[in-house]
Amino acid sequence: MKKMCVRFLIFSLFLMSNLSVFALPTFVRGKAIGGVGLFIRVTTYADRLSNEIEILDLDEIKTDEHFDLGFDINLFQEIFVEIGNQRFSFIAESGKTYELQIENIESPPRSALAEHKALHVTWAKTNSLNEAIDNFNYEYSQFLEANFIA
Repeated sequence: MKKMCVRFLIFSLFLMSNLSVFALPTFVRGKAIGGVGLFIRVTTYADRLSNEIEILDLDEIKTDEHFDLGFDINLFQEIFVEIGNQRFSFIAESGKTYELQIENIESPPRSALAEHKALHVTWAKTNSLNEAIDNFNYEYSQFLEANFIA
């Protein structure tokens, strides 16, 4: 009986540990000022070695300038929000909803060969994870600039 209880406990722990591996729905919603009729998409790297891009979701910006994108990711993942040749990236956490306002959209988008331009994004709620990453990147770049020669 004791052996059976131990096996049951181990099996239960195994099942519980695998539940955290499943992807959770994540949403990016908001308003794209001046982007009516354009398509907005969320992408990520399918493979970092080849830089192959995977489209997670695609939506047309409605007449009221709102969009709603939903996708599944595991834990934390860098995602790109793109409108035409313009884009920005952030680290998304699975199971969260991100609300933002996008400005300075080029309409119509330039050719596919044109350089990607950044979008100006305002977050509706504080995005602590990405603020911490941006602060670290700023401090790190300042450190490299000051100590590169040394």
